[in-house]
Amino acid sequence: MTQSNDDSNGFVDVAALSDLSENEGRIFEIAGRWVAVFLVDGVPHAIDNACPHMAGPLGSGTCSDGIVTCPIHGWRFDVRTGEAPTNPNTRVARFESRVERDRVYVRVADSRAEDRST
Repeated sequence: MTQSNDDSNGFVDVAALSDLSENEGRIFEIAGRWVAVFLVDGVPHAIDNACPHMAGPLGSGTCSDGIVTCPIHGWRFDVRTGEAPTNPNTRVARFESRVERDRVYVRVADSRAEDRST
């Protein structure tokens, strides 16, 4: 749950890919924000850790098929898109992620949601 090294493009090394488990959240502090990282079908996805309802810790929620459920009041979000499956107007910020040499990197450039993840 800590921030690691930063590269010149703003990506932060957060974990070894092998440290992530399928459909299980891990919480990291990146550029002053708490970010939840999930592995879905072998691909890491990063979203804001705070549920927009009451700031519940999404990284501690249950995740199935890429849909995380907030542990406080059950709000659900697709970790691949940041959207709520029942209401695409409700969303959490999503951040660009990548894997290099079996390390997971996440970029949290600012407070806006990213539109893509690699």
